[in-house]
Amino acid sequence: MARKRKTPAFVFSIPGIYPLVPGITAYTTVRAIVEGRLVFAANKGIETIGTAGAIAFGIMLASTVFQFFYKVNERYKNKPKLTS
Repeated sequence: MARKRKTPAFVFSIPGIYPLVPGITAYTTVRAIVEGRLVFAANKGIETIGTAGAIAFGIMLASTVFQFFYKVNERYKNKPKLTS
């Protein structure tokens, strides 16, 4: 699809990966609860929360770093130049 649309491949892979990574473990957690395997469900639940938290933290960190460098770049551009 990326070749057909002439766009980078991550445009299609990232939206597909974000919902699936915590979704698979969340499904396994709920299935284990229904089957009565509570210890396994607790382990998978903790894994689900950790994975979702890591994804959220990664997105937050990337956007924060981008905003920081953008502001630094804007200040550098708007800084008055000294003339001798």
